[in-house]
Amino acid sequence: MGSVSYREKDQTFVITPTDDQMKEALTAMQNDHSIAEQIGWDNLTKNLTQSSASIKKALGSGYSLELASPNDAQQALFTAKDGKATYNVIK
Repeated sequence: MGSVSYREKDQTFVITPTDDQMKEALTAMQNDHSIAEQIGWDNLTKNLTQSSASIKKALGSGYSLELASPNDAQQALFTAKDGKATYNVIK
C-alpha cells in the first residue's frame, strides 16, 4: 500500500501511498468523489480506523493514523485518532 512515517510533533503515523494502482485510484477519487465506492474507499477507511484503534491499544491515546494524498504528502485524505475517524476527504 505505502510507506509509513511518524510525525512526532503531532503524534501521527502517516501512510504515503507507493503502489501505482493505489496512487492512481486515490488520485481519481480526489478528482471525482463519486467513484469512492468503486475503489473500496469505505472498506479502506474502516480498516484504517480499526488500525487506529489497535495503535491506541498498543501505545495509548493521542496517536493519529493518516492516509496522505499521493500527489501531496502534506494533504490528508483520511485521518483517524484513537479508533475514530477525524477527517474524510469525501465527507
